[in-house]
Parts: sequence; C-alpha cells; structure tokens
Amino acid sequence: MLLKNPLTHADKGNILDQVNTENELTEIVIKRNFLSYFPVFISLAVTLFGVLGFLATFIPDDRIIYAILLFFASLILIIEHNRTHNIADFLGSLLAKNVDTSVTIPYFGLFVSVLITGLFIAMDLFGSLTLSSHIERLMVDGIVKSSEAYHIEKEKAESGANEKKLYNEELALWRKDRDAHYLSCDKKWIVPKYRTRNESCRDKFTQSEPVESKAKGVIDREVYTELEDKAKEEVAGYRVYFFKVFLALSIFLNYLAMVGIINQYRAKKEALDPDMILELQNRFEEIKTARLRKAWMSTNVMVDRLEEKNIIDVGIEEQSYDIMLARRKVVESGRSQIPHNIVKDIPMMGHSKSAFIETSLSNTSSDLEIIKKLFRGGSIKKGQKLVLKKHIVNYTVRGSDRKFRNLMLELVGLNYIEYRKNLGYYALEDYETVLKGCFPDLEMDSK
Repeated sequence: MLLKNPLTHADKGNILDQVNTENELTEIVIKRNFLSYFPVFISLAVTLFGVLGFLATFIPDDRIIYAILLFFASLILIIEHNRTHNIADFLGSLLAKNVDTSVTIPYFGLFVSVLITGLFIAMDLFGSLTLSSHIERLMVDGIVKSSEAYHIEKEKAESGANEKKLYNEELALWRKDRDAHYLSCDKKWIVPKYRTRNESCRDKFTQSEPVESKAKGVIDREVYTELEDKAKEEVAGYRVYFFKVFLALSIFLNYLAMVGIINQYRAKKEALDPDMILELQNRFEEIKTARLRKAWMSTNVMVDRLEEKNIIDVGIEEQSYDIMLARRKVVESGRSQIPHNIVKDIPMMGHSKSAFIETSLSNTSSDLEIIKKLFRGGSIKKGQKLVLKKHIVNYTVRGSDRKFRNLMLELVGLNYIEYRKNLGYYALEDYETVLKGCFPDLEMDSK
C-alpha cells in the first residue's frame, strides 16, 4: 500500500495546518465575532442608559445628547479594543516565555488592562443605578395602578369626568337658548331708543343655568401619594438587590468579552509540553539564524556597493586631476613656444594645435614598470604610502594617465592597495606579494 503524502493529503491531519498551528502556540490570536461583541454591547447599553439619564437633567436639546452618546460609545469601543490587545499581548508573552527566556513580559500593559476593566465595571454600575431607579419607579407605578384603592379612585374620577362632560353640554344648550332670546329682544326693542323695554324683555328669560358638579375628574393627588408611599414600602430593598445583580452581570460580561483569548491561552498552555517546547526552540533558533544570515548578506552587499562607489569616486577625482594637469602642461608648452613663433613669424592661431604632442600608446610604461615605480622598487612596505601619481605618469604621453588609473582600479579590486581620500594610495600588501599576484610567472630576481 502506498503511503499518502502528508503535505498534499486533504485529510484532517494536514501537516501544513499542523505546522501553522504549532507556530501559533506562542501567540494569542484575537478572533472577534458577534458572540464576543455581544456582551460588550450589553455593557455599553447599560452605561449609555445611565449617561442618558444624567445628561437629560441639564441638556434640553436631544440632538446634543445623542451626539455626546455617540462620541462616548465610540470612545468606549476604542478603549475596549486596546484592553483586548494588551491582555492578548500579556498572555502571548507568558506562552513565549516558555520557549524563549529572553522574552519580556508586558506587566504595564496588564496593569492598564486591569484599570480599564475597573473603569468599565464602574461605568456599568453608574448605568445600573439609573436603570435600578427606573425599574423601581415602574414597579411602584405598577403596584399603585393595580391596587383596588386606585381602581376605586379612578372610577370616582371617571364619573366626575362624565358629569363634567354632561355639564358642559347642558351649559352650551342653555347659552344657546339665552342668546336666541336676547337676539329677539334686540330686534324688537332697538337700543338705545328702547333700552328700558329691551332690558324688560331680556328679564323674561327665566331658564335656570346648569349647576357644575364638584367632582374633579382626576384622582386626588393626596390619595395617589398615599398609595405610592405604600408601594415604595413594598419594593424597599429591591434597589440594593438590583445593584448586586448588575455588579455580578458587569463582571460576567467583562469575562465573556475576554473568554475567547483566555480559553485560547489555556489550550495552548496545555499543548506546550517539554517536547513541543524543545521543537519550537529549535525552530526559533533556525529563524534567528536565517535572519542573521540575511542581515549579514545585506551588510556585505552594502559594503560592496560602498567600495564600488569609492572606486568610482577615486576614478572621477583622478580624471579631474589629470585633466587639470594636462591643461597646465599645454598652457606651459604653449607659452614656451610664443617667443619662437614671434621670431619665426608663425601665426598665433596655430599655437594651440602645435603645442599638443602626438605620441603613440606604445610609448606608455608597462604595468610591471608602473608597479615597480609605485613601490619604489620594493622599498615601500605594507601599510606605507605609495609613490604619488605625478612622479610616475608622463602627462605628455597620451593614454599614460588612463593606463595608470585602470591599473590602480585593478589593484584596489584585488585588495593590494587602497585609496585614502585626500591622502593618496597606501599598500595593503608588500611588494613581493603584489608581483606574485599580478605576474605569477615572473621571477623575483628580475625586480
């Protein structure tokens, strides 16, 4: 039977998933979902209810109150996010400490998280006090309105209201009849011509005005207060009970918000047995070694680039210096020819061309001759300054400065010499070593 490849087999024992899981044994991963946020929202709702009751006592504008609540809710969620990451970092450090003893445990982050948790519990209690008072008022109101005495008073009030309604209807009819009688008198006896007769006509209206009932139509305040005081005696002590319940609920909600990472820590702590710790230590050492190797390679690349830049800078500086010397040589040669040209009546315009000496590249010195002059035939030892370029190169010979410069670049690349800025070239090896490295077939007695 062929063995299944553990790297590609899709069963639940996938080795890649196992490796990833083992690598996460020293890290607490924060995975938030609806269940983890639900207790946070419950706690936030209780707190905001208390803040709402507090703000409503001195802020009349509801829009301002809702804006403050929105800002306060956002601030609480940000603080809660920070608390979760601090606790996860602390628990992850405890796990990593089992593998790497050099890990620093963030006790300050734990201290901040404990303070934040205490702050959340205090805010929950503040909101629970307001909520307890509200619930107590609802209970008192419910007890009062469900009592028999309240129903009796309510019936009395409702009967008074009916009498009030009947009185208003009868009063409206009486006023209608009176106004009709007065109108007929005004038409029959016009005022002020017949004022006396008009008043006598009005006095003939003898219909009695309806009498208003003494019933108020509402429950008497003193009666309701008496019923309310009796109800408060019945619910006495419930506020303390509610306070204790909300305190326990707040602690439980804070635990539920953290239970995911706490269970994760416990499971990974159990998985870190001695064999697993040893395996992870080996992996971490390999990771550190790989990082050091990468840093070392990066350092070497930087050094090589700096050396290359240094060589290029040296070449540019030498070219600039050679050009300057060549110009001076041409100027000096031209000045020396001026008297001769005046005597021979040679035009001055031809001077610049005649002053340049055309010389073949074959007249330049060989590499061996340059090295001998550079080390002064071997008298210059390792670490000493080499002969200056101006004592070796003949600037009147075309190509000599370029040949010298190319040779210097080769010797610098072979680490036989080095260029020190503003000082010149220095020997990194002795004369014999340089000759053997550049001319392996050369016999040393020929130097």
